[in-house]
Amino acid sequence: MLKMSNKLRIHVSIRNANLDDLFKIYLVEKSSFDRPYSLDTLRWIIASKNSIVLVAEIERKIVGYVAGLIKGSVGHIVSIAVHPNFRGLGIGRKLLLSILEKFSELRLSRALLEVAVDNDIAIYLYKSSGFRVSRRLRNYYGDGLDAFLMVLDLGDTTTLLRYNKSKKIMTLQER
Repeated sequence: MLKMSNKLRIHVSIRNANLDDLFKIYLVEKSSFDRPYSLDTLRWIIASKNSIVLVAEIERKIVGYVAGLIKGSVGHIVSIAVHPNFRGLGIGRKLLLSILEKFSELRLSRALLEVAVDNDIAIYLYKSSGFRVSRRLRNYYGDGLDAFLMVLDLGDTTTLLRYNKSKKIMTLQER
């Protein structure tokens, strides 16, 4: 359970996405980014056998998603988004930890992602989850905006980020 306030608690469930979720994922994508992925790109990601796409639901409504592509021993998080009406509730962290757990189950050695250098909230989320800035990618978004390439070593780290399903809470667990 995630606590929204002292009086209201919500349950966020995470599940694997499927093509039936495509349009709802696209709506979250469009509401989250100035340059959203197209429907065709999202369809390709969801259908790819080398991808992991998870959705966050509240009362069966998709409110967020995370997508990762697997390339060799690396999990590349290509998108993570939470609908603006549901931000600040820990849903992004829950999605991030869930995909990292999937990467760990597959014995991937690293996770990586790109994030706009001015996206302080996302950078904080990633750093607090164990990612480190690897390098700056100049003009990554094609409009003069740079990105940071961030990396998490899954095989060499002493702490494994995990979602404790039995308690419905997020924890850091020692290996």
